[in-house]
Amino acid sequence: MKTHTKKMPTDINLEDFLGLLRIPQECYVGKRIFKKLFYDNARFNSSDKKAFQEHLDYVTWLYALKPDNIGIKGYADQEREYLETSVLMVQLKESKSAERLIKLIHRAIPYPLLLICRFQEAVMLSIALKRFNLAEKGAILAEEVLSSGWINLNAVSPNEMTFLKSLAIDNRRYLNFLELYQGWEASFVAYACSKHSGKLKIEYCHNAERKELLDKCLYFQSEINSLRSKIKKETQMNKKVELNTKINELKLQYNECVKKL
Repeated sequence: MKTHTKKMPTDINLEDFLGLLRIPQECYVGKRIFKKLFYDNARFNSSDKKAFQEHLDYVTWLYALKPDNIGIKGYADQEREYLETSVLMVQLKESKSAERLIKLIHRAIPYPLLLICRFQEAVMLSIALKRFNLAEKGAILAEEVLSSGWINLNAVSPNEMTFLKSLAIDNRRYLNFLELYQGWEASFVAYACSKHSGKLKIEYCHNAERKELLDKCLYFQSEINSLRSKIKKETQMNKKVELNTKINELKLQYNECVKKL
């Protein structure tokens, strides 16, 4: 009789975590990026600058991936330009403003990034798909920011480890930097799906469909949570029964979406 033992979380340090990306030493930069560069080159309002000053400690340019040091070609068409990419490490003073700071940094830097936020022993990874702003010549828009959420390096789950390993540069053969970034996108989408399904399955050809299903899952979860809050405040039993019925219907729809992930 076979017994299945549950895999325990893995404890890794920051150096081992970065090693999972499998980026050649030739790409290493290791330079600080001063906050003033963001203030001077990005459209930050006073609230944005305050967030940087109060919640961000420092930014390190870890790696610069270019055709001459990684063997991947640049890509350009009428909509987007992926000539190179960089890996930045952001050290935070506290964690609650991480999502906002991530969006500000991705919008401030015109080329595609793999951004790593760090707070204590946890990291949050993110990417942002970018294209030309048709309304403003020469400007770049961050279409969508995808984030991993916090991953505790002291207790990396099997799915988290699979996700991190899938980001390795040598995981697949990439013809150009757009393909590399699309590969990262598939990993982020698969990891987001695994938070609902429990299983991490990377699909490189069905990102749009999976994103649509993810949006539906999040919508159903939000609606269920909203109705649960209403039940707590409701005093009439017939209303509670009605709300519970709606919750059960939404749960069925949510479960159907999860099956398709």
